Order: sequence, then C-alpha cells, then structure tokens
Amino acid sequence: MSDNTLMTRDFAAAWLAKRDAVMNTAAEVTAVASDQELQFAGEVQTEISKLVKKLETERKAVTAPIDDMKRAIMAKEKELATPLKAELERIKALTSAYATECARRIEEERRHREAEERRAAEAAVAAEDADPFGFNAPAPAAPAAAPMPMPTMPHTSSNRMVERWDFAVVDANAVPRELCSPDEKKIRAFIASKKAEGYKADEISVAGLRISATVQVQSR
Repeated sequence: MSDNTLMTRDFAAAWLAKRDAVMNTAAEVTAVASDQELQFAGEVQTEISKLVKKLETERKAVTAPIDDMKRAIMAKEKELATPLKAELERIKALTSAYATECARRIEEERRHREAEERRAAEAAVAAEDADPFGFNAPAPAAPAAAPMPMPTMPHTSSNRMVERWDFAVVDANAVPRELCSPDEKKIRAFIASKKAEGYKADEISVAGLRISATVQVQSR
C-alpha cells in the first residue's frame, strides 16, 4: 500500500513533504540537557504531534462513512441474531443440565461400586484374620451374578460433550494470595486522590508499591 492510498493527492504531497522535513529536524534531537535544547526538542515534538493529528483527521474523513456503514450492518446483524441466540442459550441450558445430571449419576455409581468393592475386600481380610486355618469356612457360595455394566454418558450425532470447570468467589478474603492480582484501577484512583490532597509522590508509602513521579513534556 502506498503512503497516499488514503489521502487526496494534494494533501498527500504536502503532508509527505512536511513529514520528511520534520523527520530530518527530529534527527537533530539527540539529547536534552539545557533549556535551549528543551525548547528545540519541544517544538519538534509539537510539530510531530500536529502531523500525526492531521493524518488521523484525513483518515477519519475517509473511514468515518465506512465505520457508519459497519455499525449499521452490525446493528442489523444483532437484531436478526438476538432471538436465535436467546433460543440457543435456552436450549443449551436444558441440554447442559441433562448432561451434567448424567455425569453426576455416573460418578455416584462409580463411587458406590468402589465402596462396595472396598467393603468386600475388607470383609474378606477380616474373615481370614478370624479363621486363619479355614476351619469355619462357609460352604462355597453360588456364583455371583455378573455386575451390571457401568452407565455411560449419552451422546448425539451433532454434538460433543465437554466438561467445563467454573468458579464463584464466595469469600474474597479467603482466596489464596497467589490467586489474586492488584487492582490497578483502585491503585490509580488512590494515588490520584492523594495527589489532589496535596501529597508528593515520595510522601506516600503503601506496602508492595513503589510510587514515583515524572514530568512529561506534552504538545500544546
């Protein structure tokens, strides 16, 4: 894409010429160690900001109608899709509830069978300990019926079952520290309030934070 794809020919020629001139001037700014150098660098900084702003304005003149068209299309898409999405969420809730209940029953049966096997094994060990020589061994029992097969999850030809884990915070104070993150919005609001109260950055002490101040030179 050429530099003047989104510009009128006259604007492009003038803007590119100004850009090249400013770039050459900007190359002269290699350090700022005096008031004179600050003045010069600040002027260059402002010129660069103005050029970027002019380019943005020219771009918006071209893209604003496209953006309006996109918003209109997206609004229509939302209008058409909203009832479908509502039905989708309703049916997903029903199918997910049924599948979750099936999974619960399967897990309940698995644990029940494990408990039964564990009790049978413990009973066998206890009987062997009570009659180590087998004098009181009962008559051979009839063969046990084959156990029922374990239930399995249902399936459909057009879906797949995916187990998703979720969480809900029930006690924020009990959540382990390693699972928490500082709230940057609250921190910025805090230091902004302290600044408004007249504090200096080095007068504020907060555990875990290093608060500092810099002076930024901005274009007018």
